[in-house]
Amino acid sequence: MQSYNRDVEFRLIEHTKTWIVVASVPVFVQVLLSLLWPRSFELTAFGDLTQCILLLLGTLSILANATRARGKTRLFWALMTLGFGMWLGAQSLWTYFEVFLRQEVPNPFVGDVILFLHIVPMMAALAVQPHLQQEGLPETVACQ
Repeated sequence: MQSYNRDVEFRLIEHTKTWIVVASVPVFVQVLLSLLWPRSFELTAFGDLTQCILLLLGTLSILANATRARGKTRLFWALMTLGFGMWLGAQSLWTYFEVFLRQEVPNPFVGDVILFLHIVPMMAALAVQPHLQQEGLPETVACQ
């Protein structure tokens, strides 16, 4: 049984490392392009679209956790999904103005309000304290 747990743990660590690399590559490319490429529409479009894609991937991965979890843990992931979804919505609006309409983002911008408020469900998720044992459940079930 212990070797099975170690195998599962090893695969989880390898899977996590893979996702870190996948998420880091566009960030490093963005940094390099920002330093080496002159300011242009292409650079703006690449940056905005990269942020949208990364936020979409993050939102989808958190949503997957929300659908598999139970109890307080599900509420935690649902609130995190809501926060990431709001963040993605604000970034998508920003990208719409800069990339698709090719105009400056208006000031004041409604996306700023969404961006300011996206932290509220994330803080509520932390207040849920999913890491604490739920009453009546063994610790291994409560903390999955």
